[in-house]
Amino acid sequence: MHIEELTVGGLWSHLDALVEAYFLAFSAPPYHETQQDADSFRESLLEIQNWQGFRCVVAYEDISNRMVGFACGHSCLPGRWWADMIAQALGPERTKYWLADGFEFVELAVIPSHQRRGIGGRLHDRLLTHLPHRTAVLSTMAGNGPAIALYQQRGWQPLIPEFTYPHGRVDIIWGRALRLF
Repeated sequence: MHIEELTVGGLWSHLDALVEAYFLAFSAPPYHETQQDADSFRESLLEIQNWQGFRCVVAYEDISNRMVGFACGHSCLPGRWWADMIAQALGPERTKYWLADGFEFVELAVIPSHQRRGIGGRLHDRLLTHLPHRTAVLSTMAGNGPAIALYQQRGWQPLIPEFTYPHGRVDIIWGRALRLF
């Protein structure tokens, strides 16, 4: 297995594989995402690829060169729905620390046949390597034991242990310092 960083131009040629990996990873429990959700992810990815600080890393099988996972994110900036919702819940002081110079870790997906092999951890680490940001933030579904264990093992701390989205899903909002200054 090898990991590569996609350029914005390279994202276009891998778009179908990214959406397929997303669907395979998130159509299973506990997420139960649908093809419509995967199509929405496609549209979102096409939008965020142009945002400041966008980064995407992908994992491929060595022999078949099949994409088996990816991770992506971008700089946190005010005026974006997720950062604005989280800022309200964090309050002004914590927002300043966690979001002002933060990286929003948007997605980490590994197809089910390749989960529990350390690929998610490698994608995580590669995505965060050499970022210029002071902090990183992400959310994961409360009760998703494997994801929670991964983030705890890699030094993330829960900032908001129970954050309820308008559609009712409950997530944990996590933060991690990337540099100390």
